[in-house]
Amino acid sequence: MPQFAEYDRTNPEKIAAPGGQPDIAFSVYKLPKAQAMSARVETRVYPTEEIAATDYKAQAVGWKTPPAEVLGANLKNGDGPKLSVGAESTSYRSEARDQAGNRVYTDVYRIGRVVVIQIVLARDESDATPLRHAFANAITEKVGTP
Repeated sequence: MPQFAEYDRTNPEKIAAPGGQPDIAFSVYKLPKAQAMSARVETRVYPTEEIAATDYKAQAVGWKTPPAEVLGANLKNGDGPKLSVGAESTSYRSEARDQAGNRVYTDVYRIGRVVVIQIVLARDESDATPLRHAFANAITEKVGTP
């Protein structure tokens, strides 16, 4: 499993939301010596589990075709290697590699009233999988299990 100490991490950005909307926080992680290993992890904390479950469905569908401003234009995802985490989870892998030969691995999962969107850029599944699991395990530890 990767050690997070190896990664440079941006200061977490937090967005407090008005009533009924989720509080959102995200960070970007980058392995300094490897251009191909980076990640963006976003957590959304909802007032209730029911609201989280509803938004999880929307997020899972939405990240099938991710927003161009987050991952670049024309990225298309197909079903990816699934993480077994939380009450609900969906995983995608970009259908094509970028110019540097990397793929984008996207996981959307819900743990109680928390929805997580984690995106890992890596050359191969063997590089991405340990990092994806490390983030999911760390978040599950903090949030708890459903």
